[in-house]
Amino acid sequence: MGFLTSLAVIGSSIVGLGVGAATAASSPITVTFESDDTSGASLGGSADFGGNTSSVVDSTVGTNTSKVGKIVNGADCWSGTTFLIKSSGWQLISDVSKTISADVYSTVAISNVKMKVEGGAAEPSRELDVAHGGTGWERLTWDLSTGAAFAPGNYLKASIFVGFACGTSSVHPAETFIDNVSFPGATAPD
Repeated sequence: MGFLTSLAVIGSSIVGLGVGAATAASSPITVTFESDDTSGASLGGSADFGGNTSSVVDSTVGTNTSKVGKIVNGADCWSGTTFLIKSSGWQLISDVSKTISADVYSTVAISNVKMKVEGGAAEPSRELDVAHGGTGWERLTWDLSTGAAFAPGNYLKASIFVGFACGTSSVHPAETFIDNVSFPGATAPD
């Protein structure tokens, strides 16, 4: 009887340690663009492609009065902005959560706001389009667990394509603003 009780206590301890270990690796990231933002996000210069230009500005739109990311869309249908690149070992999405959320401002309805996470050249990528209703600040959520089977790999780079228009009829707005980009499933290197 004493032996079985000891096994039950040891088993409970191991289960508890496993849960704690998985939780300890979780390091959610929120990109706020404020001066105290420690996410490592960056806008402008090499972050932009396809003619995009991006910068951090004081918000003058809607009820948001903080710093925000301003994206001026380029002419190319695939123009976008890579706003976050973490170092090797980080994961922006994981088994903890494969969702990304962001506040996006537009007064024009946009059918394709694409969020893409990826690693290096030999790594998988994951992307998803969601719609924006054109009502000003809206909280958009990309659930990257949907669709094709999830490929393991490094997901340490995030890009946004506002109005991705290649082969679609999506509006490609002149400018939009983003803020409070949340990666609740991010994990730090061991």
